[in-house]
Amino acid sequence: MSFYFMLEDFDHTLLEVFTAVIPVLFFFIISIFFFKMPKKMLLILIKGVIFAFCGLVLFLQGVKIGFMPVGMAMGSILAGNSSRWA
Repeated sequence: MSFYFMLEDFDHTLLEVFTAVIPVLFFFIISIFFFKMPKKMLLILIKGVIFAFCGLVLFLQGVKIGFMPVGMAMGSILAGNSSRWA
């Protein structure tokens, strides 16, 4: 069984999540220099950003694989329905 479909459009998902995380990361970098955080806290913050990034990538990839095809099929069925809701 091939699992290639799971990696379909994975690079696009990585780019989307990276674009979403950049403003948060920028805010944290500014706060690190402004509030003079200790190195231990900085390492915890970096680990948290990495875990959040990986979690968002896996979640969005799962949504694209599992929910998007079903939603598109339901949408096409509803759009092709001749009766209109009042």
